[in-house]
Amino acid sequence: MKDESPQLCFSHFCIPMICGGQSTQTCFRKAGGTSRTPSQHHLPPAQADEVTRRLIWEKNLKYINTHNLEHSLGLHTFELAMNHLGDMTSEEVVRTMTGLKVPRGHQRHNETLFVPDWSERAPAAMDWRKKGYVTPVKNQGQCGSCWAFSSVGALEGQLKRKTGKLLSLSPQNLVDCVANNDGCGGGYMTNAFEYVRQNRGIDSEDSYPY
Repeated sequence: MKDESPQLCFSHFCIPMICGGQSTQTCFRKAGGTSRTPSQHHLPPAQADEVTRRLIWEKNLKYINTHNLEHSLGLHTFELAMNHLGDMTSEEVVRTMTGLKVPRGHQRHNETLFVPDWSERAPAAMDWRKKGYVTPVKNQGQCGSCWAFSSVGALEGQLKRKTGKLLSLSPQNLVDCVANNDGCGGGYMTNAFEYVRQNRGIDSEDSYPY
């Protein structure tokens, strides 16, 4: 008989770690999932979808626990945690939330810049969060507006660099107003930057909430 893979064994072993000793069913409900079990057959479509979501969530939970166990053994440099996307597959997340649309005819450049051997060269790594250049994480919801969130993230950092003030900017302003993009249907950051340039600014998140 073929042995289970180490990942599967680790996953079963680690489930109580992330659930704090609770059953996976209790933990699943607290994370926003349903309480149904996959033991029922011929369910109505709505109930069948709940079962499917539960199975996907449990699979993702096992993956998280396995990864975090490997992190504790020094195999990874970061930890994972469950969030509101936990009952979706990676393919569903990509299909639902990624809306990058490169404009037709857009020219990609691969130019290089010669940098002399200055005494103060760029560091090997920089955590801009610790420098105070990054606003709290935003949630784009079920909308392919990743281009808008990416754009405001870049603009927020540049605004902080220029003025010394960290201000959360409005992705919704871009979703609604960038004519050359398609809102939740996708878009491109360059179009967003061009809109901000022509508009001579962008609204704050407080004045134009998502």
